Amino acid sequence: MALLVIVLCTSAVSADELDAVVTYVVDGDSFKVLLADGKRAEVRLQGIDAPEYKQAYGQQSRASLLAILDQMPIRIDSKKRDRYGRLIAHVWVQPTDCKRCAKTLEAGLYQLTQGAAWYFRRFESELDEDTRGRYASAEQEARARKWGLWAAENPQAPWSWRKFHPRK
Repeated sequence: MALLVIVLCTSAVSADELDAVVTYVVDGDSFKVLLADGKRAEVRLQGIDAPEYKQAYGQQSRASLLAILDQMPIRIDSKKRDRYGRLIAHVWVQPTDCKRCAKTLEAGLYQLTQGAAWYFRRFESELDEDTRGRYASAEQEARARKWGLWAAENPQAPWSWRKFHPRK
């Protein structure tokens, strides 16, 4: 019984939540991290799909994510992996303009707000109702204001682009 209590008390983060530091931003919705336990992992932001790096607006989308995540401590909330082994996750980081704030900036929502990604409706059933609403509103606002990739006359969705540019 005493051993069980010690194990429970020393586990500050649940199995679904991980602390990490971002080591490399791949593109506008995926990056590499060093976990608190010393292991490395790849992460993909849940609920969004950003232009691929070689796609139109891909470099700008990566730069947007890089601006908030580069070498930053983050909190990862993940319940699954994709077919490439990446953690599919919601990720929180400290806002860059608030050095005393907690990790309250949600990276996927940030990308949508900046016009740096699409709300990935194909997987919306995996999101809770509040997140679906926030993500849909953020994309709608960015589209209406022609922010980021929405400034283009007819931006190509990443899932369409990937059909003609398969991963090697």
